Amino acid sequence: ETDKQKTVVTQELNLTCSDDHLAEYPTLDEGNLYGADTCNAVASQKDRAECFQTALLQLFNSTEQNIRVCDKFTDNEAFFRCYLGFAQIKRNPCICGSIPELFPNTEELRAGCYVYSAIQFKEEKVCNKIMGTEQKIINLKANCYERIGRLKKDPEICKAVQTIQGNSDRSDTCLMYVAKSGKKPELCNDILNLSMQEKCFLQIAVDTEDETLCTKTADQTLLQSCQAIIQQKKQTAQMYVSS
Repeated sequence: ETDKQKTVVTQELNLTCSDDHLAEYPTLDEGNLYGADTCNAVASQKDRAECFQTALLQLFNSTEQNIRVCDKFTDNEAFFRCYLGFAQIKRNPCICGSIPELFPNTEELRAGCYVYSAIQFKEEKVCNKIMGTEQKIINLKANCYERIGRLKKDPEICKAVQTIQGNSDRSDTCLMYVAKSGKKPELCNDILNLSMQEKCFLQIAVDTEDETLCTKTADQTLLQSCQAIIQQKKQTAQMYVSS
């Protein structure tokens, strides 16, 4: 059997979070911290960041891959990237919810981890694991759905954002992107902001050279401009055909 004939088996994405899915990892009293314990002594912020990055790479490439080493990273960014890295390596977004409260912005770190994991796996179900009542956490959840809606070009995911407090604009932006990229003017009807809905129809009208869509605006100036642009595009195309 050649290498080309071998089938690569991708580990199934884990979306069922147990109470302690980190139990498999041994507790860390003393052990190899891959140099993370020496990084705090580095004076330069740039060099200290590089030190933590080197430690992260060594940890990820180790045979043990003990996630509990992450808790020894005293740098907020390295600490976050450590948990995020394991969530992606292990294909287990549940790891994001296990980020311990070692920094004051724990909820934000967990939410950010879920967002990046959802994007990595193109899975909107990960977004639903973002919990929190603060508006910035709610906004991260909405951003999560919007990003996946765009990636998958799925209007239903975009519309789900409408139910998230204070984020109807994200839903509209998402729907407009999907409508334009797929040249589907019917999706413009789902946009709540009437000005953006109108813009959606007009842009698709120009892209598809469909003058009937220009009539979706009551603004005569915009209507005439839309029709004129389409006519100009058609004339230019005809000139190339004739030449």
